[in-house]
Amino acid sequence: MITILNKLRLAGAFTLLALCGLANATTISGTLNSQGYSIYNFSLAGDGTVGFRAINAGANGATDPAFSLYDGAGHLIVAVDDFYGLLGEPGSLELMPRLNQNLAAGNYSLLIDACCIGWYQAINGGGTGIGTDGTNKGDYIFGGTSTLASTVSFLNGVEQPRDPGKDWAIEVTGDISGRAEVPEPASVLLFGLGFAGVVASRRKSRA
Repeated sequence: MITILNKLRLAGAFTLLALCGLANATTISGTLNSQGYSIYNFSLAGDGTVGFRAINAGANGATDPAFSLYDGAGHLIVAVDDFYGLLGEPGSLELMPRLNQNLAAGNYSLLIDACCIGWYQAINGGGTGIGTDGTNKGDYIFGGTSTLASTVSFLNGVEQPRDPGKDWAIEVTGDISGRAEVPEPASVLLFGLGFAGVVASRRKSRA
């Protein structure tokens, strides 16, 4: 029989776990550039699970954000749009996507845009559509040939970009360090070359 004291102890343990989870969460934010996208570069010192959850960015926030995750070489890992609830539970459509992803130590880029050019580029690249990431339900596209460079190039050519100048905010769980980039079209090539150079130099140093 579970005594009242044991119930209180269990409640305290669950509260502590919840607080620890909240303490491990941080919010990243930025503004979509003139072509309607932003890039957040980050790194992981060790293997782990990273969670991304789009949240309300205020009165100037993008109303239908989407994001795509790329590895250090710029290859697509997964693109996601929308959220339909947690796996195994009833839910309804929300325009704030979520992603939980197991990642190895290394460098990554998260491209944020307004639905859904990055997501469609993932489809055009032959990615596999799956209705869940294993935790959340949503519109996920995994793998394929889409790259950060090709998606940025396509975004830069859009004549009527969606939500330029709108704000975005994402709650992140996991031990990451990074910074947001808002590259204007003229600087994207230099940005890409610079990031590729960092990856190449780290690989050489490890060899």
